[in-house]
Amino acid sequence: MVSITPQAFFYIKKDKEDLWDRFMFSCKRDGTTASAQLVGFMERFLITHEPGNPQTAITSYSPEGQITKTQIEGWVRQECLNYAKKVGHIPQREVIEITRQKITSGGHLVAMVERVIIWLKAQEVEVWQ
Repeated sequence: MVSITPQAFFYIKKDKEDLWDRFMFSCKRDGTTASAQLVGFMERFLITHEPGNPQTAITSYSPEGQITKTQIEGWVRQECLNYAKKVGHIPQREVIEITRQKITSGGHLVAMVERVIIWLKAQEVEVWQ
């Protein structure tokens, strides 16, 4: 029986070679591989981006009028909860990323992330540091 592992190739611009070298060094230091990290990234990315098209996020208008921060926080909570249900936990960095996709203001972002994490823990969701 012959097993063939699929391969993928991607291009890194010349000015980003240092980024790749630092990434490879960090992977080696942490006892992991670039492949494992990139596959993990793709899995996390697809949890929040599949299905659907996040290219055009509508965050300030709805047929009912202006969207409130409370509505946005509700969406963030639900998206984080969905992520945690699929994976069994949610890393704090993922809560930050999901929130950042919906709200960009620094102070509001930090406060919302903190509230969402408190809410997730109250729902008995494991939030990883």
